[in-house]
Amino acid sequence: MTGAERTPLKLDEARAMLRRVLREADSDIAKIETNLTDKEQKSHGLSQKLTSLEQTMEKECKAAGLPTPWEQASKSLRVRGL
Repeated sequence: MTGAERTPLKLDEARAMLRRVLREADSDIAKIETNLTDKEQKSHGLSQKLTSLEQTMEKECKAAGLPTPWEQASKSLRVRGL
């Protein structure tokens, strides 16, 4: 039996069905938005922490008169011609 062979829904039943589906979709969207907001906040926090660590590493390397690890890697790549 295909959908075309069914008895059509009454208008009130169709409206109720659509409202239920829309409520479920709205609920799913709200959950996804909350999840994305949480991940965005976590990502922002990690980015700030990384920036802080990079600044600390840079200060310590400069104080010791050493190049930072990323400066060393950059020089290594230039020497290799990459």
